[in-house]
Amino acid sequence: MAPTLHIGELYLNRYQVRSELRQDPFCATYLANDRTTGLSVTLVTVPTQLTENERDFVNFKRNFTFLSHLNHPNIARVHSLEQDPETDTMFYVMEHVEGIDLRTLRMGRKKEIFTVPEALKICRQIASALDFSHQYLLHRNLRPQNILITRDNVVKVTGFDLLPEKRSMELRVSHLKRHPEDALLLQNYLAPEMFFDFIVPTSTVDHYALAAIFYELTSGQLPFDTTDNRQLMFAICNSTPRMARSLSKKANQAVLQCMSKDPGNRYPTAMEFMQAVGQTGSLPAPSRRMTVGAGMVASFGLIWVTVTSLPVFAPLFLKSDPTTTVAEVTKIPATARDATLVPPVDVTIPEASLEQGSARAMAIPAARPRDEAAKRLLLRVESRPQGATLILDGKRLGTTPFNAGWVKMGPHQLRLEKERYAPVEMEVELTKDTVVDLTLDRQPNAMMSETDEKIKRAEMFSKSQVEQAKKREREVDSLLKQANRAYDNERLTRPRGESAVDLYRKVLDVDPENQAARQGLDRVIERLLAMGLEDLENWRLVHPPDQNALTKFRTVLAVDAHNASAKAGLEGIVDRLMSLAQRYTTEPDKALSYLNQAEKVLPGLPRVAEARAAVSKTH
Repeated sequence: MAPTLHIGELYLNRYQVRSELRQDPFCATYLANDRTTGLSVTLVTVPTQLTENERDFVNFKRNFTFLSHLNHPNIARVHSLEQDPETDTMFYVMEHVEGIDLRTLRMGRKKEIFTVPEALKICRQIASALDFSHQYLLHRNLRPQNILITRDNVVKVTGFDLLPEKRSMELRVSHLKRHPEDALLLQNYLAPEMFFDFIVPTSTVDHYALAAIFYELTSGQLPFDTTDNRQLMFAICNSTPRMARSLSKKANQAVLQCMSKDPGNRYPTAMEFMQAVGQTGSLPAPSRRMTVGAGMVASFGLIWVTVTSLPVFAPLFLKSDPTTTVAEVTKIPATARDATLVPPVDVTIPEASLEQGSARAMAIPAARPRDEAAKRLLLRVESRPQGATLILDGKRLGTTPFNAGWVKMGPHQLRLEKERYAPVEMEVELTKDTVVDLTLDRQPNAMMSETDEKIKRAEMFSKSQVEQAKKREREVDSLLKQANRAYDNERLTRPRGESAVDLYRKVLDVDPENQAARQGLDRVIERLLAMGLEDLENWRLVHPPDQNALTKFRTVLAVDAHNASAKAGLEGIVDRLMSLAQRYTTEPDKALSYLNQAEKVLPGLPRVAEARAAVSKTH
């Protein structure tokens, strides 16, 4: 289950959570205020299971690095990966997209469908984002809930699956066991090979999902409509969706080809699929592609796929490899500025879905021609110290270091602001991709006196102490609940680390004066003494393991070394072992066995030593 953030809480003394946006199998998403910049941001939590496996975590961070370097108008921008030191919750920060997800938008339309031209405009923008991201990263989680339509009718793709393939499958299966009703929304867009962890996914898994989304938008129904998870998996792997009535025969053929069970039969790029499904003439045959075995991919970590319609090789990172360094991907390729912009979507979004109020139609920006797209450049702004607010042409973009993609060629007004530093303002003339690195000067009136500095440090120290005390109090309460539950369920000494004894002692390690824990231990000791005496009366002296008098009395002494009742109980065990030895005077070996056990219970007792000597002499 994904970790959660608390509404209203302030994390890292910067991000204040306002509301929960949604819960997914892999993460939870929240709307928050960035108090440093004053902007709204989205916080996405990272599954706690990742930190349990170092290799998985390294792979996740590498994929996050790839995603953070993607600058595309149809991909939601990701800023930074953070970890809250108090709760150890990890999350990443991304831009907040004011809009509505594609599924909600479809469900609010008449007959829950889009016209073919509307669906084409939406899916072309998705295809543009996919073809760009596939240079570095597969999406592997493409579905309508992860596609947002902004107020300006621009598509934003979000929800990239950054986890290793096997870990994603485990989380998805675990979620569906708890929530089988989610199978339709989670699995209908998965290519057949995504159900098998021994098959390496390629970019065609995202092309399959795009075709499924296009089918749903134009037909108003999912490709495979069954609520049973097993039947749905069987249908995806073995059946073919019904023809969509709203599509021509050739368009239906293109959709079915892109949803082929064989990845090699699908279109090699998302835009080729869109060209095929959008044209009225004959369908072009898909370009031939080189098929690479899973063993080869696992060995090298990346493969080169040759596509005849492209002038260059497109590297697809398909398998996780912790040896790949960040330096290999920090250079942004020329394709970022040479990509053709896809026109925004010509649809009407209900205003009520975005905020309270009446519905209104969105303005439709005109398509941007290719030669104008070529004049847009990449601008990266850095500062010393980092964390300055970047304002470009009067618009707040974020904090440094910041990649501002798709900036027009020509002059721009750039301004950096940071608390207690003098603002920096300059004009930048962009003629090529540019990196700006500025140093901010401390404001003279921001210099505090030594006394003021000491007072501030004292206040911060006091605040830190209060926060630590609250954290310790929460930990103690949690441990006490677990300990009481273990006591009620008779888990007094087992299993280790989760028994009542161990849990009460953990509480005392955190808070040595905790009276509830001391009273709990007293109850455990009282119960163990009663059970130990019962074992003694029934001659369960040293056997069976963990269910004998010796174990219970020794556990009591481990908690209370001076407990007289436990010491008397050990004496009683020795007496009974010696009486057993006396019964076997004619069998010296058995007698010595019982006396040896008595010696182990209480070493150094004179009467035991005398009895052993007498038996040995007789033997």
